[in-house]
Parts: sequence; structure tokens; C-alpha cells
Amino acid sequence: TQSTAHASAASSAWRWRAPMTASRATLIQHQTRGIPTTGVARKFSVRPPNRGVFRPWLAASEEDALEYRDMYLEAPLHRSVGKDDMNKSCRVGGRRLTAEEIEAMGYRVQNSFARELEAQAAEQEIQAHVKAYGHGMTYRGEPKRAEEGDHALVCWGRQETDLEEQTLSVAPWGSGASFNPERIPPATMALINRIQTCGHFAVGPVVDLSMSQTSGMGNSEPWSQPAVNGDVVVLVNLGSDNIFTLTPSYETRRMDPVLAAVLSWTDYDIDVLLKDRSLLVLSGSSLREWRYGIRAGLVAEFKGGASGVCDWWGTTDCLLRRGKSRMMITVGFMAPEISSGRW
Repeated sequence: TQSTAHASAASSAWRWRAPMTASRATLIQHQTRGIPTTGVARKFSVRPPNRGVFRPWLAASEEDALEYRDMYLEAPLHRSVGKDDMNKSCRVGGRRLTAEEIEAMGYRVQNSFARELEAQAAEQEIQAHVKAYGHGMTYRGEPKRAEEGDHALVCWGRQETDLEEQTLSVAPWGSGASFNPERIPPATMALINRIQTCGHFAVGPVVDLSMSQTSGMGNSEPWSQPAVNGDVVVLVNLGSDNIFTLTPSYETRRMDPVLAAVLSWTDYDIDVLLKDRSLLVLSGSSLREWRYGIRAGLVAEFKGGASGVCDWWGTTDCLLRRGKSRMMITVGFMAPEISSGRW
């Protein structure tokens, strides 16, 4: 009953924004496909005039905020937006995204990209590396030493310290100037090579890698990738189906975990249904001006009296039961060589 009430509240609070008109933005014409993309090409995220730094929602007018929401960073030239991208994307409140909106944001969903044997080999590598080099995360998203009972373990090549200034384990492939792709395990490297050579995505050399394993009870607070992790970030989802939520960094988030679980972090969030062995490719605005995370799950009762933890997609009427464990490989790529002023 409480979930239904909150779902109604979410639907009533959600507002649809009409797409940007040509008078307010530049239409970016794709050179090879001729598909117009609504958006403004900007190199950096620019705060609107009169918007405060520490408490931006107090100083910004509604017109400023809407203008900011309608601006997009130009993204590399990936394949055309297809049915998988649109069928797997839904705004909070239930409205589907158009191809133009997905193109402007710069993300793609590639269903069933990894073959079954590739996925099984990659999962074994994740489990081994997370066990050897993994660390836990606090509820604030800060790294900490791994402990028994942690719902999430992360393994990456960056040198990190916990709250007690103790150095945490580092994956063998390193990070930044010390990043060495030759130390990436073979099954993971095979997936990376296929992403680079499949022809669907505009990606250059790999520059960053992380692995994670999360139990069915775990969630992930909204996270933004630092610029040093590449111009294109690819999430390889393994182990179970998941719902990733994209949330705009320029909107005020709900900090109450219960409200965030039932209403999402903002009224403008986008839910992406990512099946097992599928990819979520982030670039442009979806990478630089949006964060991604996994909301805390809702407990639902099923037929026969059984109950389980579920995620919701678009509305709380559309539930997806969580698996016992989910794994993810996050790969950062540089943009491909720039030719004629366009990726």
C-alpha cells in the first residue's frame, strides 16, 4: 500500500519537458548518417548565469534551469539509435525516450553483447580479482578495507586509502600514467577488443578498468566518472539483469534513502534496463553531466507468499526481481582520432 501511494506521488510529481526547438539550440548534423541531433555542442559544462555555486537551486530561475536541461555535450559518433536503446530506456513516471533524446545524451544499450562462454570466463576473472584486490565502499561512496558481510566489492587500479589512511589493494593493471593494458586478464581483454572492433561504438584505446561484484541486497549511489577515465565509458553487465538509473548532476537529489528508493533521486531520472551480458555505453552529456547508480531495492511479495528484493523500471508497477549476485566491468576509452573536426 505504501509503495502504491509513493508510486502515485512519483507520477504526479513527474513533469514532461518538451524537446528543445531549433530556435534555442543548434542541430548537430551527423556527417555520415544525416541524422539531426538536438543539442548544443559545448566543450565544458557551463553553469547558467546567476546560479549559485554551493546552493544552486536558490539563485537560479526556472527558465535558467530549463535552459540548462536542454543543452547537451556533443558525443562521439556511435551507431544509430535502435530499438534496443529505446525499448530499454524509460523516464521516471513511465515516458519512453525518443531516438533524438537518446542521441543527444550520447548513450547506447547493446543487448546480449557478450557470448555465454565469454561471460562465464569474465565472471571468473571478476571473482578472482575482487577477492584478491577488492575493497568495500561506505554508504557515502568512500573506499574502505574489505570486510566480511560487505554487499559490494570493487577492484580498480587507482591507489586509494581508507578513512584511517591505510593503503588499499591495487589491481595489477594500474591507473593513469601507470596503466598497463597488458596486465588485464585475458577474458576481460577479449571483451574489450570486441568492443573496439565491433564497429558499433566510436572508441579509441583503453585507458581505465574496474571490476565490481554486488550482492542482491547492495545498491550504488550515483557516481560520475572522472575525466581521466576516458571520453567513453562502457559498463559490461554480468550475472543478472539490472536497472541502472541515470540522474542529472545539475538537479537537487533526494538524500533520504527511502524516498530515493521509491521516487528515485530526481523527477528527471532515466531508468535503463540492462540485461545479463549487455552493454551500457556512456559518452557526451550522459557521461559528463549525468551520474549513474542503482537504487536501493523494494521488498515485494509474490504469489505463494514468497518475497524478494526488486528494482523498478519507470514506475513501481514495473518490477524486476534482483538476482543473488551481479557483476560489472567498467572500461574507459579515449575518443578515436578526430578527423574533420568531428569524432
